Amino acid sequence: MNPSKVLTQNNGHTMLHLRYQLDEIDQSLLQLLSHRMAIAQHIGAYKKENNIPIVQLGRWQELLQAVIEKGEAMDLSADCIKQIFTAIHDESVRHQQNVK
Repeated sequence: MNPSKVLTQNNGHTMLHLRYQLDEIDQSLLQLLSHRMAIAQHIGAYKKENNIPIVQLGRWQELLQAVIEKGEAMDLSADCIKQIFTAIHDESVRHQQNVK
């Protein structure tokens, strides 16, 4: 069924079901981000122990370009991907900086 038709049918049950699906995806995204930050903390500990700078500019630029290309192939705008992954990167840096 065409998604635009589903939304215009004024079917409360369908809308609730779609919103439930979005809520489930949002929960999964939060869990994945939390897991990613835990890994970032391990990386931060390694960098600290080995006197490696937290921000690796070349690595960050390569990662950003790769995810932009992958996102565009999935019909996501480069601006959207850049904003999301810049925020994720910033949070990862924060986690790495807070390693004791």
